[in-house]
Amino acid sequence: MADQSTKNSLANDVEIKGSIKFANEFTFDGKLEGEITSNDGILTVGESGDVHGEVKAKSVIVMGKVHGNITVNERCELRARRKRSALRDKGVLSGCKRTSRSSMSSLR
Repeated sequence: MADQSTKNSLANDVEIKGSIKFANEFTFDGKLEGEITSNDGILTVGESGDVHGEVKAKSVIVMGKVHGNITVNERCELRARRKRSALRDKGVLSGCKRTSRSSMSSLR
């Protein structure tokens, strides 16, 4: 039997107040007031994603907005239109990270 990974997604027309729990891969492009959690999953907050709450997963890729704490076991990537910054293993970012085109160009 072929190895199948399960990919789930919620589109930008979805609004949720509450909690989301997932396994494997999950892409969220909607609006959430609550938390997203996974013990071993990979979360992508898409460009339209707007999360107000806690995010906990094995790995997280943020292309949209997260207003709250992000806790990862492996890797967190913060992307802004074809540019990105990443926290390496055991890295800690405390406070606020905001990016704009001008500040991202200084990271090259």
